[in-house]
Amino acid sequence: MGKERAMKRFVLLGIGVLFLLVGNVRSNPLLSFYLNELLLDLTDPLGWQLEMSEQWVLEDGQYLTTLTDTSYISSYTQSGNLPVIINDNMETPLFINPDGDILQLHDPSGSVMDEIRLGNVEQPYILAPEAGLSISFRDEVVNEEQMYYRYFDASPTLGEYNDTTDSRGTLTGFVYDQDEQPLADVQITAYFSAPFQYFSKLEAVTAEDGSYTIESLARLDSLLFHKNGYGDEIVRQQIWPNTTIEMAPVILQVLNDLEGKHDIPRTPRKYALLPNYPNPFNGSTVIGYVLPFSDMVDLSIYNVKGQKIETLFSGYQKYGRHTVAWSAGNLASGIYIYRLRTSSVILQKKCLLIK
Repeated sequence: MGKERAMKRFVLLGIGVLFLLVGNVRSNPLLSFYLNELLLDLTDPLGWQLEMSEQWVLEDGQYLTTLTDTSYISSYTQSGNLPVIINDNMETPLFINPDGDILQLHDPSGSVMDEIRLGNVEQPYILAPEAGLSISFRDEVVNEEQMYYRYFDASPTLGEYNDTTDSRGTLTGFVYDQDEQPLADVQITAYFSAPFQYFSKLEAVTAEDGSYTIESLARLDSLLFHKNGYGDEIVRQQIWPNTTIEMAPVILQVLNDLEGKHDIPRTPRKYALLPNYPNPFNGSTVIGYVLPFSDMVDLSIYNVKGQKIETLFSGYQKYGRHTVAWSAGNLASGIYIYRLRTSSVILQKKCLLIK
């Protein structure tokens, strides 16, 4: 009996480790970005038009969801080189709220293939649009890193991939120290989000008079102001196309460098969810994560069906590295998912419980 139990545990361990390895090397389906552009009618929540990418193929059982509706896709129309879906292509009407909604594309099994978040919802990727604007998608290579993000398209034309050339806006402003003296050489990095990802790009460096100008795509950015010897400051700002926004002055506080010889080390610049330890585990394990700046955080446990099992932490945390212990209690052996949600990114990993 003891040998059979040991063999069963060994087989379960082998299958679980294989599952973890395969899961870690599989590409994220959201990187395909099947939702290419969303054009909204601000006077009619049913009057939307959804342009799909060239990679998208309609399968029986695919469906769209919003915060209030679910509807299966029955057909599509061809516009130029790309497929376009409107409400007439849905089995039942689908309501999209331009003031705040989450539009998701699901495969027949229910998995999310892609999504667009907008407006006044949790972790929006872009704010609510204005009349004449669409929400589009673009990819860009910066420093050999592929970046994907949503932005406002000021001249939407369905059927043409990345068709806009005039969706850039401008931010201007000044950076001072606590004595209201201008600060030069302050690095301004934009952190912007796309579905389940987060990217950064150095946008500007302040001049001698503390001034800066940023010209960028019309998207929702978190701007991080950094200068060695000073505390970082973060400002979240939507960039609007063909518009110049004068930002409020940014004040950086001097840090107390006791040695006076070395630069103050930077805070981490990227969200990270660390592998739990031990894994596999029996009873309890420790989950670690890194925040590039202070943020609202939710760390929760889910089963493989996507059902929430337990919330380990939910609230505001300062930047840096954090750890949380999870005791599995009376849960059955198997694969579980721990998911980190912040105001701008969602990260998740698998762990294996063996009893």
